[in-house]
Amino acid sequence: MIISRAPVGAPSWWPDLLRGNGILADRDGRELAAWTALAGPAAEFPLALRLAALARALAAHLSEVDVEHRRRLFEILERVFVTGSEYDAAAVATGFFEALLNAWDRGFPLRAVWSQLGPESRAYCLAWNELSGMDSPEWMYEGDVGR
Repeated sequence: MIISRAPVGAPSWWPDLLRGNGILADRDGRELAAWTALAGPAAEFPLALRLAALARALAAHLSEVDVEHRRRLFEILERVFVTGSEYDAAAVATGFFEALLNAWDRGFPLRAVWSQLGPESRAYCLAWNELSGMDSPEWMYEGDVGR
């Protein structure tokens, strides 16, 4: 499998995702260290994989990340998904949101954060469910995302 690479270093918006989220920042640091140990110091951690790790960390520690920090996280992800580079937007979709949906399949209470996702993020998740042959529950259609 070939994973396309972004320019060296995390994107400019990455620190904002972690600001004030000590638990997520700690998990990100550990994931980055593990990647570096595995791939070597010159190897960049692909953004989609890093975002997937962040989604898994959020799912595992949801109760420890306060609502305001979650809102900010989802606002940044929505902005990047809608207005970011093609690479960044694809990484948010295939890395973060698909990992979050996978966590939901394994028991993560997605409904608890669903209203915090932006409209385009929710629309992507609904489209991914449809493409994957998953039925989306009624609560996913509440708000400004239509069928």
